[in-house]
Amino acid sequence: MYDYEEACPISKASSVLCERWTLQILREMFFGVTRYSEFQRYLPNISPSLLKTRLQTLEENGIIVRKRIPEKKGYEYCLTPSGQELKPLLTEFGKWGVKHSFGEIDKSEVNISTIIRDFAVALKLEELPKSDLTFSFMVNDEDVTKKMYIMVRKGCSQVCDENLGTEVDLYLTGS
Repeated sequence: MYDYEEACPISKASSVLCERWTLQILREMFFGVTRYSEFQRYLPNISPSLLKTRLQTLEENGIIVRKRIPEKKGYEYCLTPSGQELKPLLTEFGKWGVKHSFGEIDKSEVNISTIIRDFAVALKLEELPKSDLTFSFMVNDEDVTKKMYIMVRKGCSQVCDENLGTEVDLYLTGS
């Protein structure tokens, strides 16, 4: 963590939040990521050691808390009230990025898992039929075909790598 050695609120906040990958970790938490393996899935370019370091720094600064998962192996990471207060800041940061710094997308920057997760988060569940739904996504690339599902159950959407034995209501295929 870089210390600007200034008694300035922006410098103090920057020393915690402006380290490489920190804002992306927080973004994922706002999308519902809580497990280390999920961070690795949605942030495939961060090294495991750097991810661990960033999570520890966020915990030490009171932005997240690490909790043991009862009756399971591992931990989950949850935003504290202090961390939750960052959501409007990240939202505005993203809006600025779309408006002022979003150029051509390089193919290597695309993460299909993240796109489908974002799709699941953006669903207007209140406008969908009240029944359970399954959406199938098949993305064909030059050398890889990725198949994923969004399951809508009891008013919540969840991304899955496989169909959990339900009839598919909508098929989406593309490259």
